[in-house]
Amino acid sequence: MSKTKKPQFDQDKKQVAVMLDYYKGGFEQVHSVTCMNCNRVIAVEVAPIKADGVILEEKQRTLYTHGDLCLSVRRREDLTKDGKPMFGYQCICGNNTLLAEVEQGEVEEIAAVGAAQPPAASSPFERAQVQATIRLKQASGKVADYETDGTVERYETFKIERVK
Repeated sequence: MSKTKKPQFDQDKKQVAVMLDYYKGGFEQVHSVTCMNCNRVIAVEVAPIKADGVILEEKQRTLYTHGDLCLSVRRREDLTKDGKPMFGYQCICGNNTLLAEVEQGEVEEIAAVGAAQPPAASSPFERAQVQATIRLKQASGKVADYETDGTVERYETFKIERVK
């Protein structure tokens, strides 16, 4: 049985440390976002919320991309076992969790950075219908792939680690 190697891309660890220190100096909370496919820090999520980045309202954080590695982020319609919203990310390496399996056929994949909200054409009624359908799918055993362990959260193949 052969082992498939994950793609490895060089990332200047000193530059990442300097970037994280910059955000640590200006924010109460700093979380690094790492793509588990290419093992690079692709973004940071910080709190409190600032209007100059991608606002992740449900997390009460702002996302800033790093080195144009994070192509997109989206609050998905599926929920964790604890009832919290799932988030999808898209890395330049091709790792893409923007669309949950339970959302396929129910919602469009949104490919723009900052598209944390549903498409403008979705009415509250249409969104409620989609959410109800997704809840039924999840109730039948399609659980979101999410784990938390201390200061680390894993949303499928992306790791969010609190560093401050």
